[in-house]
Amino acid sequence: MNITPIKLNLQKLVISSEQVTWNPHKTNQRQGADISILYETGEQSIALVRFQPGASAKPHLHNCFESIYVISGSYSDDNGNYSEGDLIIYPDKSIHAWSSKKGALLYVVWGGKTSVVC
Repeated sequence: MNITPIKLNLQKLVISSEQVTWNPHKTNQRQGADISILYETGEQSIALVRFQPGASAKPHLHNCFESIYVISGSYSDDNGNYSEGDLIIYPDKSIHAWSSKKGALLYVVWGGKTSVVC
């Protein structure tokens, strides 16, 4: 069986991220975020996430890892500030909130489910 891989040029996405389909990303009380799922299995997901200026999320728990590559823009979380070119890896059972003053475009890979922390 010949399986065709999914191919995206992340550099070109900075210029035009309209080549993907965006949906509101409101799970876990996110505000001002859109998501485009690129690939998903029962255990792992790969997506592009777009933060509008002023986007934010309340503290949430990751039951597995999360890896984020900042394609463009910037965002902050409880641990610091991240900008274009940064790769952030959150280990299993990490908790974080985030916000983006000016917006961002992210490539995100994660496993498992997330849940809001009260």
